[in-house]
Amino acid sequence: MAMAPPPIVCGLGKFVISGDTIVIRDRAQDGPPSTRTILLAHIVCPKVAKRASVSRQPTLDEPFGWMAREFVRSTVIGKVVYYTVVKEIGGGRAYGWIYLGDGWVLLAPLIAL
Repeated sequence: MAMAPPPIVCGLGKFVISGDTIVIRDRAQDGPPSTRTILLAHIVCPKVAKRASVSRQPTLDEPFGWMAREFVRSTVIGKVVYYTVVKEIGGGRAYGWIYLGDGWVLLAPLIAL
C-alpha cells in the first residue's frame, strides 16, 4: 500500500539562518502564530559565520555561504510559502521542501548556484 503524500502547509517566510535553513511563521489560529524551522531536505548549503558564545568557538564564512543565504532571503522573506515536512527532528525543526506561490521549488535554483 502506498503512503499518502505529506500535507502542504502555508506560511510566511520570516527569517533565513543559512541557505538551507528557513524559519517560517504559520498562520495564526486562536493566538499568536507559531514558527517552524525548515531545513531543506536533500541539500547542504555552505554556512555563514557565527559569533563566539560561551558554549562555542566562532566560525568563518564558508565559500558562497553569504551568497546562498542572501539569495534565499531575497526569495522567501515576507512572502507566502508552502512547505511539506519530510522528517521531524524535534525542537520545532524539520526537514522539508519549500515551494513558492507559483509552484516553484526552492531547491532547484540553489543547486544551480
